[in-house]
Amino acid sequence: MPSSSYRTDASGQVACSSRSLPWEYAGAVRFSASLEGATAQFSATAVRQQYDQWLTDPKLTLAADGQRWDTTPKPAQDSFQGHYNPVEIDGPAHVSGYLCLVRFASGHVPPAVLTTYSGGAHCCTTVRLYDIATRRVDQLQLGNMGARITLVSGQPLIETHDDAFSYAFTDFADSGAPIRLYEPSSAGFENVTRKFPALVRADARSLWNLAAKHVSKLGFYAAWAADEEMLGADAHVWKTMRDLDRAGKLTVPPNLREPGWPDGKGYIAKLRSFLRNHGYLS
Repeated sequence: MPSSSYRTDASGQVACSSRSLPWEYAGAVRFSASLEGATAQFSATAVRQQYDQWLTDPKLTLAADGQRWDTTPKPAQDSFQGHYNPVEIDGPAHVSGYLCLVRFASGHVPPAVLTTYSGGAHCCTTVRLYDIATRRVDQLQLGNMGARITLVSGQPLIETHDDAFSYAFTDFADSGAPIRLYEPSSAGFENVTRKFPALVRADARSLWNLAAKHVSKLGFYAAWAADEEMLGADAHVWKTMRDLDRAGKLTVPPNLREPGWPDGKGYIAKLRSFLRNHGYLS
């Protein structure tokens, strides 16, 4: 039976189960983690059928400060046939696992983090946080995007990207997506991306470089523009777009011409409206 020890990152703020689930395995599984007196154990039964594997009867037990909470994790949103498909979530310094405990800044008892996938070629990933202190489950629906636990100035955050950009300007493979950072709050997961401009700036550079390497560039330019807007560079964004248009670089490759994917000035107009509708522009 696959069972796990766990690893803790050097900062002592993230602990994740350390054993993977073999693709060919069927039978009982158990994953566990411990951090600052809090413990978490996830158990289930793995089912292997033809080219698919999923878990049945998942159970999560958390214990901390003399409390115990037994709960039943749910599959991802719109999961195929209601299957529970576990996904490993990466943490800092090669710490990763199906089950993590994270000491976020918002609470003194580390909550558990589980990630599940709906199945299929695209969509959808769900991240859930289980807080024993409040007996509350908060979740993030990430669509086609994955997630990781990252440390920023020693502060654990959930790092992902904005799935709204997928297919908005081009095909999925050429769709960029701007960075998003979340932390738990009393109202659920809070988008705190704008509080960390260095990460946004690095993401913008990466997207610009990706555009340079692709024939279809408009998806990456759109995500770059979103990052730059979060940095307050509105004038720079639209000057850059006008310059690209004059240089003939806002074009759609012939094989990707589809209704709703304009180029040139039509692209600029759609991009401005899209950014406004999704909260990047006031």
